[in-house]
Amino acid sequence: MFWHSVCILNYSLPQPKPFVIVARHGLVWVDSDVTRFTRHIARATMIRLPFAESFLSKEISMMEAQAPLKNELQTSLQLFETCLETPLVPGELSSWSEQLATACCTAKEQWIQASQVEHPEQFKQIRKQDNEMGTRVQNMQEEDIQIACQFDAVCQDVANFHDRAPMMEGDEARFRPAMQDLVEAGLKLVIRIRTQEQAIKTWFLEAFDRDRGNAD
Repeated sequence: MFWHSVCILNYSLPQPKPFVIVARHGLVWVDSDVTRFTRHIARATMIRLPFAESFLSKEISMMEAQAPLKNELQTSLQLFETCLETPLVPGELSSWSEQLATACCTAKEQWIQASQVEHPEQFKQIRKQDNEMGTRVQNMQEEDIQIACQFDAVCQDVANFHDRAPMMEGDEARFRPAMQDLVEAGLKLVIRIRTQEQAIKTWFLEAFDRDRGNAD
């Protein structure tokens, strides 16, 4: 039997909890998807690592450190999106713009943390596991830079709108086109960030998931 003495360890990490499968020859698989785990057992696909223990320790520490960052980013994006989609009640333009400005700044802070702390480590791991993904990693790094620039522009527009809000009270219909442009720009940014986060997650898993042939 190709796989033998397989040990599944369920570490107490933030959800989803990773299942760590350890086999002989320092072969390990780390995954949170039980279905994918079963598929890998069937395919006998694995990652060859000479020092499984040190790998597991490092990977678990990295997941523990990054989980709060990702949760905070998603929470802040959800709040920003909710503010953007909240209908404007007549006479409450200043309140609406203030809440939007606060949510935008918070989301931007979380994005900076994710892009400067979490993403570099993920990019490093992708390259380490599959050096053929170098170009893809470079594209994702460039996307991070472009998102940061877009975030700066959106937050500046939100701040300018908030500054002008008191003068708009009583004549809100006149400024609705500007408000609509602001909302559309913000929602496009949120979608772009979520797309980038999903891309990084996908290629991170793919780097570990590549079938490079089996050897006993």
